[in-house]
Amino acid sequence: GVTQEGPTIVLTANKANMLVANDASSASRSRHFLRRNWALQQRMGRGEVSVVKVEDPQMPADFLTKWLAKAKFNTSVNYATNARNSLG
Repeated sequence: GVTQEGPTIVLTANKANMLVANDASSASRSRHFLRRNWALQQRMGRGEVSVVKVEDPQMPADFLTKWLAKAKFNTSVNYATNARNSLG
């Protein structure tokens, strides 16, 4: 029930994803996902979605895909579980 201000932000740590999302010609060899890419580009054109690259040190999803140092792992898990706002 809350009106959203601005586009939904889609975060990516993958430079290729960002290039494909922002430039249809860079997806020429990726026909298997062109339909989804086309829909994303339409939403971006209407201002509903914005794709933003997140540099590796700030990417909280890294713990799902690779081994991390303990500090980065704990920071990522705390972010994913919203531990800062837990009641217990």
